[in-house]
Amino acid sequence: MNRRWLAYWLAALLGGAGPVLGVAPPAAAATVLNVAATGNDTPGCGSAAVPCASVPFAYDQAAPGDTIRVQAGTYVMTSPLVIRKADLRLEGAQAGVDARTRTSGGPGETVITTTLNTPIQQDMWIAQANGVSIDGFTFTGNADGAGVTTSENFSGYEVENDIFSNNLKGFAPSSNGAIPSVFQQNLFIGNNNATRHPGAQGNGVFTYRPLANATFAHSTFHDNGNAPINIAGGEVPGATRNITIADNDMDGEFPITLVVVSDAVVTRNSMIGGWSGVQVSGACHDIDITHNTIADKTRGGVLLFTGFAAVTNTGITIADNTIERTGTFTDRFGVEISNSSGVTVLRNRIVDSGHDAIGFTPRGQQTPSSDTTITQNTITGSGGSGIFVAQGAYSGPMTARYNRIVDSGSGQGLVDDDRAADVDARFNWWGCNDMPNGDGCDHVAGTADDQVGFQPWLVLTIHSEPAGIAAGQQAQITASLQNDSSGHPQAGPFFHPVLTTFTADPGILTPDQVTTDASLHATTTWPAGQPRPESICATVDHARVCLNFESTGGSIISKVIDKKTRNRVEGTEVRITDAAGETAGTCTTDANGTCDVEDLPPGTYDVCIVGVPEGYALPRKPCIGPVNVEEHVETQVTFVLHKEQGKDHGNRPGKRPCKDHGKRPGDKPNPKGRAW
Repeated sequence: MNRRWLAYWLAALLGGAGPVLGVAPPAAAATVLNVAATGNDTPGCGSAAVPCASVPFAYDQAAPGDTIRVQAGTYVMTSPLVIRKADLRLEGAQAGVDARTRTSGGPGETVITTTLNTPIQQDMWIAQANGVSIDGFTFTGNADGAGVTTSENFSGYEVENDIFSNNLKGFAPSSNGAIPSVFQQNLFIGNNNATRHPGAQGNGVFTYRPLANATFAHSTFHDNGNAPINIAGGEVPGATRNITIADNDMDGEFPITLVVVSDAVVTRNSMIGGWSGVQVSGACHDIDITHNTIADKTRGGVLLFTGFAAVTNTGITIADNTIERTGTFTDRFGVEISNSSGVTVLRNRIVDSGHDAIGFTPRGQQTPSSDTTITQNTITGSGGSGIFVAQGAYSGPMTARYNRIVDSGSGQGLVDDDRAADVDARFNWWGCNDMPNGDGCDHVAGTADDQVGFQPWLVLTIHSEPAGIAAGQQAQITASLQNDSSGHPQAGPFFHPVLTTFTADPGILTPDQVTTDASLHATTTWPAGQPRPESICATVDHARVCLNFESTGGSIISKVIDKKTRNRVEGTEVRITDAAGETAGTCTTDANGTCDVEDLPPGTYDVCIVGVPEGYALPRKPCIGPVNVEEHVETQVTFVLHKEQGKDHGNRPGKRPCKDHGKRPGDKPNPKGRAW
């Protein structure tokens, strides 16, 4: 029998007038309990008017879902606060205020601490219930452990807007992952307090217990002794998974360290200065390290090895990172790969590495690395080689295509010292057109260089549209790195855009520097109104290619002379227009009274004087035409200029010169007696 109908039947049987539906009582409203340093721990405390004096006492009065609001002040813990009430909210005076904008020990902080005289000997707050929220506190001074820890048996934690400073470890998170946990807008600073544990190394975030479905975001880490975030999931294999570390500032720190972690994303973090960037330390699977800025690291940018768990890392993607000025110590790399399989190194900028940019090494290795793809990267300015494969470090095929590898300090773009490595290095740009030993080329080297297939490689080409440029004509000039050395275009996708510089003789191109597009094309304009170019060149890295133009059209030579003296006139401006009335070219007469416009396509033109030197007048008919131009034929036209009237007589312009009315010898007298 249906239970609902059974309830109706029982109600009627007991004499009720009709079926009565049971209605659940309304949920009790969440209570806010207040805590202040000036309060008193007495039964019934917690109102704004009568606050409690300590968080533990207020906690004892709270129910699940309540809020404990703690005013600014310092609260000393002598034993851990174990939080076992679900959805409990603990709010400090700075709740909702991003901890990155605050200072540890600053005014208005709610400070949770302990002392060496009464050490807590554990983590200060321990969350052991679903949905616990901790917002707006400063946890400081715990030399025995963390400011806050969360239990692996629950989830849905929120730890936000908190400062963790001067603890042995700042925060120790765990979670079963049933509900997402979010840890964001926190400040971790100086968590390296080993006063009670000499020799211990602190961390901003550290856990060795299961942690799942958790995000660490929008936080700042500074001066934490061992690592900003150290997640070691080896205690329970497979239980540490689905971790996101995003948009954090970790400048000056040691590396993010992952051990026995699966399905993790490390993205958009800033890691400038310090030891290294990201360290994947064994038994890690499906890790994405993307869009990070890693710079000025002495030991390297990204390290994959098995130093802390002797199990091969698999499925590691290192993509779209900027890795600059790293690996300044010997035997360190921008990206180092050891005992890892299924690695993809994609679209990174690895620039100015102290030694080799990408290195395959046997560091901490049980088995060689394998199944690696290196593609679309920009690898420039390495102190050593662009890619280095050490003996015994790699086995099987490796794909290294569509990379830009230039300006390696050794001149060696790829060094293969491992005969077990079969490297497909086709379609890379090595900085010049003339591989393998061309001037400026990064080349292939190593004891097993015959195991590297690098042909064909990408080359720089240039073309013009139209192919022949006549005087005065506009053209589009395109340089490209898309073609390979066998003459075939490649589809890519390619490495990052690269700067192309254009030059011309004579003339200019607008603009003269262009960045390539996604297809590795760079296009500029040869503006109209210029004389025919003799050459137009494009330069990328150490390659320079040129278009050389030979005259294919005819020319018009304009000659200008003085009518009276027959001297040639310098400085006359001439313009030539085609049948459509468009300017085909201009020139100015030289000391010989001539100027020419070359490379005019066959056809008819008008030749016009548009400017004359001082003292000359424009001709009444300033144009000659139509003038027929034939291929490879010089056609000459001649203009005659008159001086402006009155210029030789000192008269005003536009006036007729006066006659000399003085009496000349032999003249007859004026019969009327008047002067001539």
